Amino acid sequence: MDKEFIIWGIPSGSDTEQLLYTKATSHASAKKVLALLEKEHSVRNGRIQILDLSRDPSADWNSNLLTN
Repeated sequence: MDKEFIIWGIPSGSDTEQLLYTKATSHASAKKVLALLEKEHSVRNGRIQILDLSRDPSADWNSNLLTN
């Protein structure tokens, strides 16, 4: 699998975002899980983070911003 679909959100009774689910195998399934979490478990501000494991993440970093 070249991508991971990670679901984040603020669970009921919390004020901070938390990692909620990491086992989705596609973006479509992650959207379904997120909808269920929002509807059935009152998760707020849900989002899906997609990690592309086939890319080197350092290509997205600007080293000038990190050192200045």
